[in-house]
Amino acid sequence: MKKTITKEIEACDFCSGDKEAYHTCMKCGKKACYNCNEHKFKKLKHAVNFQGSMDGTYCHNCFSELLESKDNELFNAYLKLQSLIEEYNTFYSPWKTRSRRAERDIEFIWNNRKNSTN
Repeated sequence: MKKTITKEIEACDFCSGDKEAYHTCMKCGKKACYNCNEHKFKKLKHAVNFQGSMDGTYCHNCFSELLESKDNELFNAYLKLQSLIEEYNTFYSPWKTRSRRAERDIEFIWNNRKNSTN
């Protein structure tokens, strides 16, 4: 069975296609489809270890304007968190490397021990 369905969508403001827009700039309200979101928007996480619906989404123009003006309380809070995420990654990365090395050492010793008892 075939049906004709009329569907109203929010269209992407960046590409000329009929793609549905799922992302909106929190400052100017421009909408972007999935593909344009990857290239035209900057996403700011609302938490250190995960992303979600409270993440900040800004088009590149608005992001630059807000970065210069520094008068938007929410945007500034996102930037503060981004700084903390970078700090966390700087400290965590060397620890993670050392912990993986220690895990590999245990696995190597464990396997050698198991092979020598056979």
